[in-house]
This record gives sequence, C-alpha cells and structure tokens, in this order.
Amino acid sequence: MPWQDDASISPNEILWRRVLADDPAHVKVDPVTGEWRPNSGAFRSTTEIVSVAIASLTTIEKYLAAYPRHSLVGITAGAVREALCMIVRDRIEDEGEEHVHIVGVRDDGFLTGSETKRLSRKAEFVFCTLVPRPRSSQESSRG
Repeated sequence: MPWQDDASISPNEILWRRVLADDPAHVKVDPVTGEWRPNSGAFRSTTEIVSVAIASLTTIEKYLAAYPRHSLVGITAGAVREALCMIVRDRIEDEGEEHVHIVGVRDDGFLTGSETKRLSRKAEFVFCTLVPRPRSSQESSRG
C-alpha cells in the first residue's frame, strides 16, 4: 500500500501514544537524569501500524477512557518526520478524527527498530500513571 504523509498536520502538532508505564518495553529510566523516558517499544507493534492521536482533537480523559492502566507520551509531528516516518490519516471504526498512524519506510508501514529508537528519543511523557495489574486467578488462589 502506498503511504502518503498528511502535510495538513502541522509540524508543531503534538501526537499522543498510549503506553504502559509498568512495561519495560515501553518505559526506561534515563541513566543520566533518573527520569522515566519512553523506550523504543512504546512505538513498536508486530500486529498493527502504530496508532496515535492528534492531541488538539481530543483530551487525555477521552483518549484514555477505555485504557485505565495506560499513560501517554507525546511527540511532535515534526519530530516524527525528522525520524523519517510519515503521519497517515486512516479511519478506523470506533476511533474519532483525532486518530492517525505513524508509518515507517517499509511497504507494510511497520516501524523498523531504528525508527522506533529515533521516535522514543524525541518523545516525552504527557501523563503518567501506575495502576496495579489485576491479579490472575492463579495468584488469587495462592493467597
């Protein structure tokens, strides 16, 4: 599928990506500052193209409503393009006009490891929460 970057999205526009703050694939501790930073896994998916939201078209509450365990990282559209990726509008059922994809150079649109690293270096936390994972039935029975 030929992908087309949506030039109508300003380079200053903030894009939000949902991440799990307790998942080391999504979050790492910066060794210099000690601050939490997005890890390259925050922008990696093996089953679908990376979905993000245009921040100015939604709210944190609305975007996380169905994802109570998730946090948000933000990255500018300009930084996405500097990472040699595209921002593509692609309507998905149950997603609003804020929904877009970050698409890589591969024909299938999936991001390469180097693309996810470049994106994670430019992204920052917008909202961070740690919600305990629900205990599994096995854990509950062990007491």
